[in-house]
Amino acid sequence: MDYDDKDLTSVVDGPESGYDSEASSFYEGDISLIEQYEDEGSGKRIFSIIYAVNLVCLPGGVPNTPPHSDSEVSETSGKRKGGSDSGDSYDASDVPGPSKRIRPSEEDPESPPHPEDIHIIAHSPVIASLIEKIGVSHGVRYELARLISAGKLHYRKITEDKLLQLRGPNQDAVPKIAEVFFGEKSSRYTDFDSAFANEIAAHSPWAELDKEEEAHSFGPYEGLGNNPRYPGWYGGKVRFSARLQLNSKKGDKQVKNTFKIILDDCALGTSFRHARRWGSWSFLRVKVPAQAFYDTKIGLDLFFRKKFVIWGYVFRACYAMGDNVFFYWTNDLCGIPRTIPGRLSLEEFIQWHNPLASNSNQLMTKWSERMRLGFSNSIPGPHLDARHSILEEPDIVSEKGSVMTDGCGFSTRILHLLIRDQLSLSLLPTAFQFRLAGYKGMSMLRDDPEYVEGKRVWVRPSQTKIKYPTGVTLDPSMLTIDLLRTSHMSTECSISNDILINLAENGVPHDVFIEMLKTSVRGLVAGLTTWDGPLAMLNLWTNVERAGGVLAGRRAREAVGEARVRGYRNRSPEEDELNDDDDADEDGFSENVGDTIMMLLEAGFTPQETPILREKLKQSVVKKIENRMKNLRFRVEESCTAFAIPDPFGVLGHNEIQIKSSSRNLKGTDGMITDTILGDVLNPCKGHVMFARAVEHHLLRNYTDVIVFSIKGDRRLIDWLGGGDYDGDVATAIWTLALVLLFLNADEALSEEPAGLDLCFKRDAEKVSDFIERTRTLHLKNLGAKFCRVLDAPKTGYRIKKETLAADTKMYSNSLGPRWKAEMKKKIGKTNESNMTYTRRDVAKLGPFIMDVLRHAADKEKDGLLTEMDIKFAPLRIALDPVLVAPWEAAEAWAERGSNAELTRMKRYDLSIIAKHVQNIFNKHKEVISVNTRKKDSAGFTNLPIEARQDRLRAISKEFYSGPQLSQLQLVPDEATLARWRASYAYKFDAEQHMRKTGWSRFPWNVAMRDLCLIKASASPGQYTPMIDEFAQRMKLPKRL
Repeated sequence: MDYDDKDLTSVVDGPESGYDSEASSFYEGDISLIEQYEDEGSGKRIFSIIYAVNLVCLPGGVPNTPPHSDSEVSETSGKRKGGSDSGDSYDASDVPGPSKRIRPSEEDPESPPHPEDIHIIAHSPVIASLIEKIGVSHGVRYELARLISAGKLHYRKITEDKLLQLRGPNQDAVPKIAEVFFGEKSSRYTDFDSAFANEIAAHSPWAELDKEEEAHSFGPYEGLGNNPRYPGWYGGKVRFSARLQLNSKKGDKQVKNTFKIILDDCALGTSFRHARRWGSWSFLRVKVPAQAFYDTKIGLDLFFRKKFVIWGYVFRACYAMGDNVFFYWTNDLCGIPRTIPGRLSLEEFIQWHNPLASNSNQLMTKWSERMRLGFSNSIPGPHLDARHSILEEPDIVSEKGSVMTDGCGFSTRILHLLIRDQLSLSLLPTAFQFRLAGYKGMSMLRDDPEYVEGKRVWVRPSQTKIKYPTGVTLDPSMLTIDLLRTSHMSTECSISNDILINLAENGVPHDVFIEMLKTSVRGLVAGLTTWDGPLAMLNLWTNVERAGGVLAGRRAREAVGEARVRGYRNRSPEEDELNDDDDADEDGFSENVGDTIMMLLEAGFTPQETPILREKLKQSVVKKIENRMKNLRFRVEESCTAFAIPDPFGVLGHNEIQIKSSSRNLKGTDGMITDTILGDVLNPCKGHVMFARAVEHHLLRNYTDVIVFSIKGDRRLIDWLGGGDYDGDVATAIWTLALVLLFLNADEALSEEPAGLDLCFKRDAEKVSDFIERTRTLHLKNLGAKFCRVLDAPKTGYRIKKETLAADTKMYSNSLGPRWKAEMKKKIGKTNESNMTYTRRDVAKLGPFIMDVLRHAADKEKDGLLTEMDIKFAPLRIALDPVLVAPWEAAEAWAERGSNAELTRMKRYDLSIIAKHVQNIFNKHKEVISVNTRKKDSAGFTNLPIEARQDRLRAISKEFYSGPQLSQLQLVPDEATLARWRASYAYKFDAEQHMRKTGWSRFPWNVAMRDLCLIKASASPGQYTPMIDEFAQRMKLPKRL
């Protein structure tokens, strides 16, 4: 059945023509999906919890086709406008209020009415019926909806014949969509594609989605992991995501804001408990743009009250994290008065995960925060046999009420062994961060011979976040341990700015930090610029790998969603916070650049002779210097970072800790490498530092790769470090003598809250029991009121008072902040045109500020290092690499060899075909990398996002690799010979084109890197080793050769 664009229109009628919703009138001004709390002054929105709606899709269904533009709001009058281009409009002023029905357009009188609380992402009753009848896969359904939402596909194009062509598994059917609807033939699979097979497999979701669909066909719990039918596999790894599009139109008297949900490409990602239990397709993650997120006037909360429909299935907003709202696929069917068996309504889903009645003593803000537990990125660990395998362990509380074991329980050795084997860890993890049913935090090994049998977990009251009715059998997903991270110890840690300031303000001289910064950066640079000596290239390869974390990055890319739990990416919380998106790699050494440098070194190229390697290395070293000096961060050799856990036996004395590694990788103060640190150490968490005494106790000999904290004293030891606990906090220990000997602990009184602090805040103190009582009449009215928590409500419910914020802003606020911090954020080459001044420090009273001192020293050191790098990386003399031009020269000699004129002509013809192909790709490559630079005010190619650059270069490389066809050539014997000659000529031709300037460009390396490396390696004076990529990607040289 075909559809015309006119089917997309509808008009808004008055309330008299529709139904009146008791729910919407009763809740007016009372309950909303997202109560918006505005942090006055900053405009930052904090979202809280409750919402009440009618869950069942009201009778009447939806129009055959959705509107081009969706929900509209006027910022002035707020009146909802009808029009031919808006079929899903709403208005901030009349919601909640009497609900209205949208009348179908006159051009489609048979179309059923469409209630205003529905937002169509992609839906047509006829097409939805065909999709169900034919039974296409989840991937095909989603891709069709994605194309519809993006305006790339019209409903009239979706016919039964075309849907029949899309039957079958996702991996086969989804790629056919481009051909079926747009006539685009799939490209020929070549060896080029196989070169990126691992990367493609790591990002393509369709094979994984097929496995998940197959698993769920056997039962609802098959995706939870620990499944003998699918050993080592678990579900929930396919991410369905979307973005909220906000369009504003200025009228004569008002501004119309239009919302629309646009689906994004499906991709592999991290898993979480709910996705494993209900299927990846049950959750849609919608990103809210900053423009809408921080604007409290556009009615974002009202918009997310709606029912969101994709091919008849109803999704509801159920939770959010940051600027991402999670939609849950409910059991409703839009326009059909029945529900989907096996699925839950929104209320049932919330009660299943976080029952209100069982948690009635909590504050509503705390209750709402507990929704996070099921959405935490995790992988499934061991499955417990029953609820009685979760045992209670009392917290240890000091005489003054401090919970000394806050957030950390125990688990049996068998569980740790199972986790070790599951993750292929080399050693038994001492502790792991987890979620289990309604519990969260850390669990450490119970190293006690009395507790060796069975899979058991002991949880403390401080770990209990959600309570479930006693005697109720827990869902299998709640008896599976959700693993977030396992214990690892990192050495030679980076000092954050907050720790640095704390050390300097408590006695450590500024000169110490200046010298440490210089030593750290110069040591890093020296490792990448030392090219002479018998093992120089091997050492350079090792230093490049370590500087960029290349091998860990490779493993992380392959283990999609498991990098954190496997320890490939195990940054501490403060490091995660300090690494902004723009500087995700603090050293400026991307994994891709590191991969390229390492590949060139492996093939036998050297920076003394190879311009491309020299340039890549310089580019990375210079960026390292700039970023290190800009961020004012440096590494300390005598330091480590690990999970903090409480002393399980209570054998450590007051203010004592144990630091013990599973290997000898800790550098002692005497310069020797050891596995245990003894003596005075500084124990900082973000922004807080204090002295502790490192000791070793025989009962704690098996507690390695963690920092064990004493449970003696009046106050939890880690609580001094910024109010920390043991639910997954990471601590850093520093034992560098230059810092330890001069540091003085701050006055303990500074860690106490000042009197009168509560007067500065207001608090949402309503308990769950109060909320239930307050809303009890909602159920008596049979309105089907449902409750859900959305969007990162603060757990405590505290919000700063407006008058307090205004007073503090007037006294302390400065738009530019301190100069050193502004310099860190400022991009190189940008200038500040603001008239505002930087924050000033009373130098006469407090002395120079460490960050200002370091900024001055860092700028001076950076200038000196960059000058040295200009000398070190001076351009090479223009010269061709004889090894790389040899294959083409040999081909030309081959063409002229022999006396048969016809054969000579045929050989020359073959070489000319190759040359023309290379020259054609050369011109296309030039066009690709210069396309942006010709546009006014547009960034150059190198400033494009890395994904965009890779896509462009990969496309041109694939075209280079795909031609000429061997069938076009008469005498070239095989593909291997063709590849060598093609790559060699690309190198030679490129050099000839640039002989008057640099003598080379990146062209041959962008299109033929692998073949050029193969040519170089095969010409090595010694033997070279052929190796498949699966082995090569995992090879690693020792740290010291």
